[in-house]
Amino acid sequence: MDRLYHRLPERLGDAAVVGATDFRETTKLRPWWLGATPLVAFDLGEVGRALVRPSGTEPKLKIYVDRRIGLAAGDDLAEAEAAAVAAAQVVAADLAEFLGLA
Repeated sequence: MDRLYHRLPERLGDAAVVGATDFRETTKLRPWWLGATPLVAFDLGEVGRALVRPSGTEPKLKIYVDRRIGLAAGDDLAEAEAAAVAAAQVVAADLAEFLGLA
């Protein structure tokens, strides 16, 4: 987690990292339900976000990715979902590599 507090990746997957929030330090932005926790959220602009936090019960780091994908009339939902999941997996892999975990 300390690596994230001192430097940020420029890109994750196909998205630029346009900002980051360290919820450990940014208490004004922390939702009331979150509490004081070591959590870093990376803003990926229009395509989503990536979150990193340590596990509360195990010695591991958890990476979560929220990926947005546009749908047009007639798009196949299953194909769009598969594309979004694949893109999210690339973001998670890039973040793990950035942290030296891959």
